[in-house]
Amino acid sequence: MRNELDPEADRPLIDIDVSDILFLIRNNLKLLVILPIVFAVIGFIAHSAINPMYFAKSTFYIRPDFDQYLSVDKPASRGEDIDSLQSIADSMVSDSVILAMIDRLKLKEEPDFLPKTKDIHLLSDFEILEEVEGRYTTEMKPATRLVELKVKSHSKERTVLINKEIKKLFLEHLSQERTMQEQAIREVLERQSKKALDRSLESEEELRVFRIANPDLLVEQDSAIFNQRLAELSTSLNQAKSNSYRLAGIIKAIKDVDPETTPQKIFQLFRFRQNDHIDNLLTLQAEAESNFANIQNTFTERTTQYRAAEERLNSVRRNVIANARRMRDGADSEYQAALENQQTIANEMEAMQNQFVDYKTKSAEFRAIQEKTNRNWSTHKALQEKIMALDLDPELPPTFLSTMDYALTPEKPITTKLHLLVFGFAGGIALAMIPVAIQFLKGLPFTSQTQCQQKLGLHIAANITNLTKGKPTDEMIHELHHTSGFRDAMVALNKKDIVHITSATQSEATNLIKLSILSFLAKTNSKTLVISIKATNNPEAEPKIFGGLWHYEIGPDSFFEGGGTAKLLNQVAHGFDTILFDTTDLAIDSIKSEIAENCQHTNVIVLANGQTPRSRYRTFLSSLSIRDESKFSAMYVHETSSTTPLFNLKRTPNKHIGGELEPAYT
Repeated sequence: MRNELDPEADRPLIDIDVSDILFLIRNNLKLLVILPIVFAVIGFIAHSAINPMYFAKSTFYIRPDFDQYLSVDKPASRGEDIDSLQSIADSMVSDSVILAMIDRLKLKEEPDFLPKTKDIHLLSDFEILEEVEGRYTTEMKPATRLVELKVKSHSKERTVLINKEIKKLFLEHLSQERTMQEQAIREVLERQSKKALDRSLESEEELRVFRIANPDLLVEQDSAIFNQRLAELSTSLNQAKSNSYRLAGIIKAIKDVDPETTPQKIFQLFRFRQNDHIDNLLTLQAEAESNFANIQNTFTERTTQYRAAEERLNSVRRNVIANARRMRDGADSEYQAALENQQTIANEMEAMQNQFVDYKTKSAEFRAIQEKTNRNWSTHKALQEKIMALDLDPELPPTFLSTMDYALTPEKPITTKLHLLVFGFAGGIALAMIPVAIQFLKGLPFTSQTQCQQKLGLHIAANITNLTKGKPTDEMIHELHHTSGFRDAMVALNKKDIVHITSATQSEATNLIKLSILSFLAKTNSKTLVISIKATNNPEAEPKIFGGLWHYEIGPDSFFEGGGTAKLLNQVAHGFDTILFDTTDLAIDSIKSEIAENCQHTNVIVLANGQTPRSRYRTFLSSLSIRDESKFSAMYVHETSSTTPLFNLKRTPNKHIGGELEPAYT
């Protein structure tokens, strides 16, 4: 729904349409007409009291090498620099140039230079500059190197003279600034050159002392020797670590191996070694076993051949077992030797690294001293070259500014009566728009029925456009009863059992609509109960009865003490055709929201062109927690003014005449 959570969520940045513009114009028509005319007349009259002002301009071309004249140090690049060009244009009319021009041309002696009410001899330089502000301006032409100097003066001839004098003074000012800059730079360069010379001599002495303290240091030698040696030691250390790890694994593996039974397993664990003796023993064992197997098939145990083959096989086996036992028993000593070798290589590598670090440290220290010495001498040389360039640079006046268009003597003043008339009229319109803007910022009311329906999203039950302020109350009620919009709203109201009439704010118009509804209901044949929740706690002990209309008035405290809407309906709902809740005089939105939830229909009175802004209606509808828009509608009331004063509401006793309800207020 549109207003369930954030009533301003779909509100545009500028919430205004044609009807709002017409409303603002209609409410501020006098200001919008009178102020521009008054200011235009004032401007027209003021022209006779103002000295005519003449205008003339001249155009200058800035050469691309202008930066050579502005800076003592010659820039390396001469590319386009828009900021630099603009700086030249702005400095042409700087305060110092303008004050010098006023003194050079003796403008203080001219009677029309300042208004007659000003004594220029009593004004300070700052006050004089304030008085002539805007008379002398410059402007860069886009995408060119042309600058326009614009001058305004009360004298035709003086405008041309001022143009020429400003350019002349500007170039003189630059020449003086350049001379002063050269002197200041020379002093700085000489001071810096002396410091650079002192630092160079100190660096040379520091380098000499370092060489004496380290006579054996060959700082010129290449560090590749150290890197190569460290790489070799690193490779040896890795191999020693690998051998140690392998021997440690073999020792752990052969711990439970018996060389008597499985000598081949010991040989297999040491397979990383290329041992020809072991290979030969294993070959002999294989041959002896093969030979003994053949003898067994041919000869008996008692034969000489059988015993010789058996003895040969046993001898080879004993030799294999002896070698296996020797390898197993020597593994620990080999492992310890490998660890010692690893530690020896590690110590040698550490010593080499320390030696290399010491070499690099002293070499870096020497190079740092040497580079500092060279840098100091280079700085001293560069400063001397700059001082020499200042000696050779001739003192020439700036010539980078060329006149392209000379100032011409103007024929007519720049301000006329027509100009002041237009300016005054425009100023009056701008001033008149201030209250219009203030009214817009405060918030506009609804200004049309379509606007109300679109922005609130509610059905318009009645469109009352002939509510004329200034008439007596009973006449306005009588007129409302005979309008088709009001009657349609009342017919729709009678079709509901429980109805709620409310408003976002309290006003005379909402009170009049409420009285018209009560008066209309009192004339119908249906039995109607009206419960009015008043702003103050002044409950009536007995209801007011007018025909079929029963009217209770209770306060907020009585409403809550009675148990709220639901309990109140259970107590009084029987015996009435229609129950009407009236909260038009109440400013507590929470009570209105609770009543709206328990009613079949809620009718909101919306005033057009009033003092209540649209945002208040959005906030109010949001507080009612609208979920079903079919239960809500709006009565759009458009008031018009009459020649009589606004009606004054005055409380009078209720009267019952002829079975009809006289208005409770007249």
